Amino acid sequence: MFGTSFGAEVSWLLPAALILLAAGLWFTRREARASRTRAALILWGGWLLVTAGVFSFMSGIVHPYYAVALAPAIAALVGIGSVELWRGRGYWPARIVLAVVILGSSAWSAVLLGRDASWLPWLRIVIVVLGVAAAAAILLRLDSLRFAGQNTAGRFRNAAAAAVVVVSLLAGGLGTAAWTLATAATAHSGSIPTSGPSGSAMGGFGIRAGGFGAAGGAGQAGGPVSRERPTPD
Repeated sequence: MFGTSFGAEVSWLLPAALILLAAGLWFTRREARASRTRAALILWGGWLLVTAGVFSFMSGIVHPYYAVALAPAIAALVGIGSVELWRGRGYWPARIVLAVVILGSSAWSAVLLGRDASWLPWLRIVIVVLGVAAAAAILLRLDSLRFAGQNTAGRFRNAAAAAVVVVSLLAGGLGTAAWTLATAATAHSGSIPTSGPSGSAMGGFGIRAGGFGAAGGAGQAGGPVSRERPTPD
């Protein structure tokens, strides 16, 4: 799911979703069986793992746009995990996981953007800088610094917390948002257009799946194009 065929289609926040799923299940391991948070993590985590596993190991013709089936699970896990970790940021393990998620998301966004190196190369640097700044702010608890004067301290903490949230969202979502806008603004052609600013389209009817992490023969991204007549989806 991280190769050239599916990577830019759906994997922008996939590392974050996987980390948050594992962390969420660990932090809620002692909660009651009726816990809604844990139940939601199991539900959406099962959706994500089963669907990603099917796409990774299935054989036959696979179109990259099939990866849209992962979007609801990724969105749910990122939303649930981020909110719960933010609420528990006073607990240092939660801060560490949250910082790792933000850094990892910004770094992976830079990697995906780098696959089209000619398109906005400065954006990769901006995203990484934002990720480092957000992770440092969370680890140092800048939203909890104390100053003289209760009213001043309260206003500062609220403003600092809002700033950390905004920078974190930009670090994790700026890359995929820019990629989405570029896709919408670019004319695409071909039977199976893909996302991105280049307007590239895949030839033939699809690609053959094989191996974990990418579509293509023997686990390689961009495998041979099938020339078989497609069957209706």
